[in-house]
Amino acid sequence: MKGKIKFGAVDCTAHQSTCGQYKVQGYPTIKLFGSNKESPEDYQGGRDSGSIVAHANKAWSANAKPREVRELNDQAVFETECLGVNDPGLEKAKPAQLCYIAFLPNIIDSQAAGRDAYIDAFKSLAADYKDRNWAYLWAEGGKQQALEESFGVGGFGYPALVALKPTDLKYTTMRSAFEGPALKEFVRNLRYEPVQPVANGKLGDLVTHEPWDGQDAAVELEDEFSLDDIMGGDDNKAEL
Repeated sequence: MKGKIKFGAVDCTAHQSTCGQYKVQGYPTIKLFGSNKESPEDYQGGRDSGSIVAHANKAWSANAKPREVRELNDQAVFETECLGVNDPGLEKAKPAQLCYIAFLPNIIDSQAAGRDAYIDAFKSLAADYKDRNWAYLWAEGGKQQALEESFGVGGFGYPALVALKPTDLKYTTMRSAFEGPALKEFVRNLRYEPVQPVANGKLGDLVTHEPWDGQDAAVELEDEFSLDDIMGGDDNKAEL
């Protein structure tokens, strides 16, 4: 429960005003303080640790924000999201249990509307499983070529989705449609999917580049030209 729920105890014989404020009438009483600290929820479940933890996890999940879906545009993003924070002065975070990496079509092929649709489907998956320690990253196909080679993706087209276990560098790949129902089915059936180690036992180096600006691909217009430029003009026309 570390990082999710804080547990505390109050001695009501020593702090009668506090217990009276929250209408504690018997002992032991367990209350769950959510976003509204003035109106805690009375816990009515079992008093064993398993029941309490299960209820706390459910409450946390209902109020927690989904994990952010981030663009994989440098090494730091991967290390932070998948491997855990390891900066001086910051507490070491646990590596993600799974790191989902989506390789999306080039912006020229999908344009902003198509890319946003892929990312929204990814965000929906993150919202459905926000109680899991999973990371969600995406990259434009071809921009992280070495990483794609580690997973053997790209050759069959984009989008492609990889589920990576960072602790042992084993992964499985989804090759069906990149949309809500298919994503959820892939996650539900993960235990039955074939798993393999990354190529050469290590991930390819990540390239640093500017993040996507959220816009359509810029279209370069060619300068207009006249047929006379090709034919040579009237003065050079061959006489019949």
